[in-house]
Amino acid sequence: MGGNIHHLWSMKLFHKGLLFLLAVSAVQIILFASFTALLIHSDQEQQRARQSQLLVSTLLTAQDGIYAATITLGMLAFEKDKTFLQQRFDHICTDVPQRIAQIRKTLKLTRKQSETLRNIAGGTDLIISLMKECRDAVEDDPMGVKTIRIKRMVDNEIWPHMYDLRTAIAGMVEQQKHGDLDGANEDRARQLATIALSGLFIGNILATALIVLGFSKTVTWRLNVIAQNIALLASGKQLHKTMGGTDEISLVDKTFHDMAEALTDATQKDKAVFANMTIGLITCGSAGVIESLNPKAESLLNYQLSDILGKNMVMLIEPAPESYEAFVAGARERIYRCQLKRNQAEAFPAEVSVAHFQYKAQDRYVVCVEDISEREYAERLRSEVISIVSHDLKTPLNSIAFFLNLLSDGAYGVLDTSLSTGAARAYRECKRLMHLTVDLLDLAALETGNIKLHKKSGELAQIFFRALEAVAMFADDNGVELEASNANIVVFADEERIVQILVNYLTNAVKFSSRGNVVKLSASTNETEVKIVVTDQGRGIPKDMHEQIFKRFTQVQKDDSKVGSGLGLAICKLLAEAHGGQVGVESVEGEGSKFWVKLPHQPSLRGE
Repeated sequence: MGGNIHHLWSMKLFHKGLLFLLAVSAVQIILFASFTALLIHSDQEQQRARQSQLLVSTLLTAQDGIYAATITLGMLAFEKDKTFLQQRFDHICTDVPQRIAQIRKTLKLTRKQSETLRNIAGGTDLIISLMKECRDAVEDDPMGVKTIRIKRMVDNEIWPHMYDLRTAIAGMVEQQKHGDLDGANEDRARQLATIALSGLFIGNILATALIVLGFSKTVTWRLNVIAQNIALLASGKQLHKTMGGTDEISLVDKTFHDMAEALTDATQKDKAVFANMTIGLITCGSAGVIESLNPKAESLLNYQLSDILGKNMVMLIEPAPESYEAFVAGARERIYRCQLKRNQAEAFPAEVSVAHFQYKAQDRYVVCVEDISEREYAERLRSEVISIVSHDLKTPLNSIAFFLNLLSDGAYGVLDTSLSTGAARAYRECKRLMHLTVDLLDLAALETGNIKLHKKSGELAQIFFRALEAVAMFADDNGVELEASNANIVVFADEERIVQILVNYLTNAVKFSSRGNVVKLSASTNETEVKIVVTDQGRGIPKDMHEQIFKRFTQVQKDDSKVGSGLGLAICKLLAEAHGGQVGVESVEGEGSKFWVKLPHQPSLRGE
């Protein structure tokens, strides 16, 4: 029994509803069949009662007709005008047998009724036959001796037959009355059955309603539990336990619990990430009203959320922007540098960026705050070091290089071979230090944005000529040939800086090429950009180093005697980006390299 109940509880909701409908339909069909059978039986009983009434009425009418015929026969003996009586007698004698014959033909009689009615019909025919003989005798001898004898015949023959007929009719009528009594009892029984059936029908309706109500309440209660779980999830409270069963509602409840668990885990992860970010995060509404701070932002600003909640973000910024919208527009396009006010303390330098999102169909913003106090301090130190290098090293190095050059050239007397070689080596190292100093100064200027570009329109061919001329002697010394394709292209750029990029590319290409190799300089253009390429036949660059070599102090092989300071390509990258362009390399190790720089094409300055 318990297993059946568990099986029923585990059924699908559709199957439960279908089983319920089948049960209710079966009861309804049984009740309808019973009610139909009762109606059919009632119709049959009513038909039988009508048939009995018709039979009794016909028999009594026949009996009355026989009596009427007898009386009419008697009156024929005394009336002179016999026409009317004769017609009446003939009508009765014809009508009574016809009525009895019609009943026998139309009614469905029992075997006993048919036998009794046949005897009555026979007796009726005999009496009518005798009465017709008497009528004929009366017509032949009115008020004569035959009439007296006919009277005796009526008394002795007709009346006994009539008595028997009356007895038979009375018996059959009495039988029908008993049948009617039985029909009345059956009517009462039928009425009781109808009442009982009606009670069952009403009870079935009530039971069905109760089942539907119970089924509905069960479903509604379980759906209500799911609705409560939704509200509990929204408020962050503990959910109700998972329902049992395997029907659709149970599956929905289980899926909801799984989803709630996953959502809770994701929310906790998001909260953990938000709380442990190393930069400050401030969420604001569309009007700049502060809605939340993460712990890092609270630490940076020295504010608790309760102290600053509902205030405007603009109050924290120095110098104050024209509006929150202007601040958002500027911070979304680039990193926004400003001073942020601390609670009861000095402001601190910060980099601010803004990200936009929508929540509940309303604009929201996340303001990312990073304290750059240490970075600014480091930049100041670097600027001071660069200033020292620029003023305290560059000039002495120039003097030393000039002296060493004069010394190696014999300006201070002829030196022996060893001293001359040493002076030349010292001069080369001094020049390398001078180049390194220049590279450091350029790199510092580019990274701090202090470099100024002097852009103008110019022929790329002229830039190629200057770059090749600067590297020509170095290429001859290394036995490398330089080639340049026709560059009939107009560019809008700082010519000196583009020459600097190409000289760096060409110098590296010559440095890592073998004697007899060719280094090519070429250019191409399309609707949006100009691409300049330096192609060599050197040893190539590993694929994993294609991006790394454009970073500061990065070298492919640090133990190579041909490597430099590791700053040249980093400077090329910064110079290209300052022009709005980019740099890159295409290389297969052992098959040479193609270093390229792309510059934006000025539509109005396109060459042929």
